[in-house]
Amino acid sequence: MPPRILVVDDHPIVRQALRRLLEQNGLDVVGEARDGAEALRLAWELCADVVVLDVTRPISICLDAAREIVRTVPLKGVILVAFEDYLVARALQAGVRGYVLKTRVVEELPLAIRTVARGEIYVSPGIFPAVVEAGLTAIAHLPSGT
Repeated sequence: MPPRILVVDDHPIVRQALRRLLEQNGLDVVGEARDGAEALRLAWELCADVVVLDVTRPISICLDAAREIVRTVPLKGVILVAFEDYLVARALQAGVRGYVLKTRVVEELPLAIRTVARGEIYVSPGIFPAVVEAGLTAIAHLPSGT
């Protein structure tokens, strides 16, 4: 059974395009949300396994939304989709399990979702390895329960 996916983006046309991409790749999109607050509510209501969250401005609000979803919703993981590669460490520290560059969404997002649904971490290839390592190192040193 494919993972249940919630797509979050503030632009309806982007949500629709992501839905179509994922469904064409055999994935089950159970809902769409326009922001983090709606995503938090729908992730619970729809029993989503994976939340695909577009990074919007301000970035801190997006990371806070990801952190809150990870903290409160029993799911496999949150995947951030962003133009910026330098946010990877902060995203991983926030509990995000996947990070896909917007320039690679078509090629990578279905794989990222399947990877995260298996309990693994996915980061777009080509992101500077030291940035990813910094995020993973920070996670390893967080106090338990964080």
